[in-house]
Amino acid sequence: MHYLPPIDDALQQLPLADSTLLRLADAALAEDDARTGEFQQALLDDPAFALWCVGWAWKHEERSLETVGEVVHWLNARGLAAIVNGADEAPTGKIDSLGCVRESLARRKAAAAADASVNDQFMALLSNFARWRGLLSANQEEPDATIGPAWLRELANNVSEPAVADREIDASATNWQVNIPIAWPLFQRAVAMRHKLDEFETRWDEAFLREKLASMK
Repeated sequence: MHYLPPIDDALQQLPLADSTLLRLADAALAEDDARTGEFQQALLDDPAFALWCVGWAWKHEERSLETVGEVVHWLNARGLAAIVNGADEAPTGKIDSLGCVRESLARRKAAAAADASVNDQFMALLSNFARWRGLLSANQEEPDATIGPAWLRELANNVSEPAVADREIDASATNWQVNIPIAWPLFQRAVAMRHKLDEFETRWDEAFLREKLASMK
């Protein structure tokens, strides 16, 4: 399992599931509509990844990503590059986040069962932020209040009872921690290929426009 770039040097690094890496690789090579769907599912299935996206964008770009759509747009524009350039296979300290993952997934499942919107499910996924913040700030006397934007920090005041995990949640959590050695190199190649495809498309558009303008003279 790889670990995402640290949101802050004083914080522990969040893990990045290999199953999420494979989904992100699919997203990188997919067409626009399919890419959006892959990104969205990656966020809803991996609370550590979802939390990192919100925290990283806030800490490093001062952007408050409040909806799944905003996070997807950010991932497509800058997020994947940040992962490729800063992910770490052997961080200084590793956190045991499986308990947080189980609780987050159970909260999201409860919201989905109540026909909550995708954005509400996203909020439910992160509604145990207080527990995540404590995990990330394990080596600090005071939890870092700047891990994320105000709406995320307000979730730390959530006092609702944690959702009860079931067999489906346990299976999802088990899948989350499965080791897939080929996931990282596939992800790297997919992102590199996406970059090349985007460059080619841009150059083709520029060449077409120049030819069009020349024909009008």
